[in-house]
Amino acid sequence: MDFTVEPIGFVAGGRSELSDDNWGDVEATIVLDGGRLEPEATSCLDEFSHLEVVYLFHLLDPDAVTLGARRPRGNPDWPEVGILAQRAKARPNRIGVSRCELV
Repeated sequence: MDFTVEPIGFVAGGRSELSDDNWGDVEATIVLDGGRLEPEATSCLDEFSHLEVVYLFHLLDPDAVTLGARRPRGNPDWPEVGILAQRAKARPNRIGVSRCELV
């Protein structure tokens, strides 16, 4: 079974390199695709404090995806844990979710 997701926008700013840490102070802008959404799509969005953003780890090489278990953050002191029990970016579908403050 295939499942296709079409993007409705992209994130501008923030970071361009892969990094797991220190995201708390990073600010970015979500640019919505006006060709896919009508202006009313964001009506009343300003009444919320946070957004749930679903995204693709597009900078991650698909060959780096883990299908089994690994040590979180590659730390040899930690036990191997299944990739689905981690918040790792190298998960099989490369999909991420973040809760972001709406400013």
